[in-house]
Amino acid sequence: MIQMLHLALLLAAPVASSDVVVVRADHLFLGHGDPIENGALIVTDGKITAAGAAVKAPEGAVVIEHEGWVTPGLFGAFTMDAIGNERRDNTRPLMPEARIVHSLRPHAAALTRNLHAGVTTITINPDTGRPCTGASALVKTSGPAVVDPELQLCLDMSYGAVKSDEHPTSLASLHELLDGALTDGEGPFGRAAAGKLPVIIRARDRQSVRRAAALAKDHGLRGALFGSFWTEELVEEVAGSGLGVICDPVGVAANHRALRSITALSEGGVKVGFGLVTPANSPESMRVGAAMCVRAGLDPNVALAAMTSTAAEISGAGDHAGVLAVGRDADFVLWSGSPLELSSRLEEVWVDGHRVHGGDEE
Repeated sequence: MIQMLHLALLLAAPVASSDVVVVRADHLFLGHGDPIENGALIVTDGKITAAGAAVKAPEGAVVIEHEGWVTPGLFGAFTMDAIGNERRDNTRPLMPEARIVHSLRPHAAALTRNLHAGVTTITINPDTGRPCTGASALVKTSGPAVVDPELQLCLDMSYGAVKSDEHPTSLASLHELLDGALTDGEGPFGRAAAGKLPVIIRARDRQSVRRAAALAKDHGLRGALFGSFWTEELVEEVAGSGLGVICDPVGVAANHRALRSITALSEGGVKVGFGLVTPANSPESMRVGAAMCVRAGLDPNVALAAMTSTAAEISGAGDHAGVLAVGRDADFVLWSGSPLELSSRLEEVWVDGHRVHGGDEE
């Protein structure tokens, strides 16, 4: 239940950017560490100006007392939402200059579905199936607003990127092709090799996981693998690569191997984030998968971070999303209980200090 103290008129409309808003909650998760009991946020002009346990409301502020949880807006890693048919160019194997942001459809209903599920920021990725399909984009689902049109360089080292009738025709030649592009160091490949542009590498089997880990280690790449199912026995190799892992979506029918792999990665020191992979999955599926992983042994705080701060960090968006901290955009969600409890309800979504979903807007 949410109680408003001060300026009841604001219940009928989003808070103006010039107002100071204080949100107090029974449990406040900042994106890392333990949730804070009886924590609070102060939001001024759309930015967070204070966050923690000992936060005093400024005089005249709008104060929201929330009997539940507040978390950062969820981070939707690896989506193909709100884009047209131009998801991939098949004319050549390497298209590092391609930008999926040019295919963004700002009025797509998928963005609203994400927002209403508490997903305030997503990565929009080009289709896989070619060794390099260009750059993903970082997009806020409210508006929408493009935060970064070149977030990650998208690579595919799986058998899906191998063709029978054109180069590359094997995993070995695929590895050689990408290794050569990174060694030559031109354009986006050069920025990736210099650590200036994160990568996301699709890896869907043992061999592609091993090759992706080796490629990242050899060239000092930063970013993430996409695909966790085959990593259970390869945790040391993945950890040694320096990459995090955007995990395969975990559904209600997931087998034990999928759950064990995610737990093993976390326990082995690998940073993990939950992949959303919409529109193939519903935005709500991320919470389902996180709850299942916790039931299988994943630390609850790791699971919360995998939906927020860690997912953003290993996707290259750590400066823009996933954390409630001073100076950051005030993007947060009010829940009736822990988002890891599937009985908990989403009550409000705030983006840039404005209530954009829930409350009296229902």
